[in-house]
Parts: sequence; structure tokens; C-alpha cells
Amino acid sequence: LRHGDPMARALVSRTLRRVCVPLVDMLHRWVYEGELDDPHGEFFVTDVTLTDQGSHGASGLFSTRGRGSTPFVDRDAMTWNGRHELVEALIPRFLPRPLAHQLLVLGKALHFMRQSCGDAQWVTAAANKRSSTSSSSRSVSQSPPTSYNGWSVSEVWVGELRVLAAEGKATHDRLVYLMMEKFHLRTHLSALKKFLLLGQGDFVAVLMDALREELNKPASELHRHSLEGIVDGALRNSNAQYELPEVLERLGVKLLLAQQDIGWEIFSLDYKVEAPLTSVITKASMVIYRQVFHLLWRLKRADMLLGGTWRLHMMSAKMQMAKRLPRLSATLHDANLVRNRMWHLFQNLSNYMMFEVLEESWTMLESKLDSAKDLDDLIAAHEDYLQTVKSKALLSAEL
Repeated sequence: LRHGDPMARALVSRTLRRVCVPLVDMLHRWVYEGELDDPHGEFFVTDVTLTDQGSHGASGLFSTRGRGSTPFVDRDAMTWNGRHELVEALIPRFLPRPLAHQLLVLGKALHFMRQSCGDAQWVTAAANKRSSTSSSSRSVSQSPPTSYNGWSVSEVWVGELRVLAAEGKATHDRLVYLMMEKFHLRTHLSALKKFLLLGQGDFVAVLMDALREELNKPASELHRHSLEGIVDGALRNSNAQYELPEVLERLGVKLLLAQQDIGWEIFSLDYKVEAPLTSVITKASMVIYRQVFHLLWRLKRADMLLGGTWRLHMMSAKMQMAKRLPRLSATLHDANLVRNRMWHLFQNLSNYMMFEVLEESWTMLESKLDSAKDLDDLIAAHEDYLQTVKSKALLSAEL
């Protein structure tokens, strides 16, 4: 395009304009509607949930390498992360990679809103508005001139695509609004903190008292339906009853597969989420929630057992056991000292977890949620929150 011979430059420009018509059509469909129309595997965005039947070669301005085959992946198991990806070998050489990534994310957002958020009407309306008010790169591909005010065709395309990517802010704002307001992401994250991270203190106290007898049984004798009934009773007998019905109906019980343990070791609360929330609250994040839950659950159980031991000591003191059995006096005194030291340790550890770990991390998460500009920011904020909690709780594998 920068050849010194005007005839050679004109020939290359005309050729480029013609061969890029399919690319422009596919790009137009992707960035305006979030639809991937690529029957021959020529576009630089791919859907990894589809099966490729082999390599699709590319030549000239694109690449000499093909896309390669992609194994089939369950489409329903993927929402945002990992479904659409850039094919580095098929990115046009005149298209900067950062801009290609912006176009990928813009199309992903539109596709996600249409398929997972049920907001196809807004996507269609926005596409019609942008098509009528902005200069489309489709018009450049179909116009006869070989240059525009001294700029080459490819430079004009890239300039228009930069403008289009910048205008995608409205799309990202809409998606963040849907996640936060329509699907109540903050509410569900708060519910996970209250229940799986045991932030709802009165509910936890009622639940542990109600479950004590049941969880003392061997794991093989436990039944999920009976435990779920106890959890429902604890919800009704605590301030958790005032949570939204949508939150309460998602709370359940999960039992680990360990038949040789007692109930305390395999019991866990569970919280069910569906798409599009699963793009943020993934299965991997639920594993971390359960890891932290088991740590906090053990701390609460230790505190409960120490409380029971304290009551026994108070009863022995009231009954003047030391006077009746003088030979036990020193033993009871030592046991009381050990219990006090253990209680002091568990109280400090519990306070550290609840305030310095969970509350500080939650405050940082809320700040990041408020400043999120797109769905990737929401996902990153939640992942950082969980990794911070896991690290401060000394549950990281590196420790």
C-alpha cells in the first residue's frame, strides 16, 4: 500500500478491498450483533464450543497458518470465559492486536447479552442505531477510490474500527447494569458472604445448635433432606428470614463423599447460581467458598465445644467438686487454664478471619464492583476477592 509505483499501489488497494469484503461482513455482524457468521473458519474470532473439521488455511495479508482443530466442548457449560477466543494466525496484519482484542470483547458482550441475559431487544436496537448514525466499514469496502484524503483503505478501516470499539462503552455499561441490577450480582455475593462465609452470626448460632445432634452421627447415617429441613428451620428462627426469597431458595446442603467420618466433617452449606451469574460465580470459585466455609465451620465448632467445657467447669465449681474431691483440684485447675488458653487462641483466630480477612476483603470487593467498566472487571474483582480471602486465611497452596 506504500509502494512508490502508483499503479502497483492502486492494484494492491483494489485487491485488498475485494478480498476483505467477507471479512468486513463478518466483522460487521460480530461487533454490531454479537453473532459469529464464519462458515469457512476465516474470521479471527472463533467459538471453541464448535468442532472444527481441520485446518483452514489463510494466506496473503492474514497468515500462512490455519486455525487447526478444536475439540468439542459442552456449549451449555461455557458462558463468558473461554467460549470466544482470538485466532492469532488469522488477525489481519493491518489490524493491531489490542484493537482486535477490543473487538473480541465487544462482540462477546453483545453475544452474552443476547444469549445469556435475554436482552436481544436492546442489542438489536443498539445495532440499528449504530448502523444508521456511524460510518460503517462496509461502505469503505464497497467504494471505488483506492485512498481517502491520502489515507489508505486499511488505515481508514482501522480508524473506523477504533471509533467503533470506543463506542462500545455503552454496550459494556449495559452489561454491567444487567449483572448488577437485573440479576442482582451484589446481592448474591453478599448472600455467599453471609451463609457460606458464616457472616450471618445469629443464623450460624441457631444452625449449629440445631445440627449438633444430627452431625454427631456417622456420615453414613446422614440424609440430605433432613439436614435441609434443619437449615430451613434455622433460617426461619434468625434474621436471615428477612433475606429476599430468591436468595433463601438458593441455599441448600452439600455433603462430601467421605463415609468414614462423622457428620461434622462432611457437612457444607451450598448456594446455587445459574447463568449469567455463573460467569462470575464459577464452579472454581465455589470450591474456594467451600474451603473457607470448612475452616470457619471448624472454628465455630471448636468455639461451641469450648463453651460446653466452660459450662462443665462452672457446674463443677458450683458443686464444689474441688472440695469434695481434693485430689482432683489441681487437675481441674490445669484443665481450666488450658481451656482458657484454647479459647483465647480460637477467639483471636476467629476475629482475625471475620474482621481482618472477610470484612476488609469485602470492602475492597464493593469498591471494585462500583468502579467496574465491563464484565471482565466484575470477574477480576470477584477472583481477586476470593484469592485475597484464601491467602489471608492461610489456605493457599504456596504456604
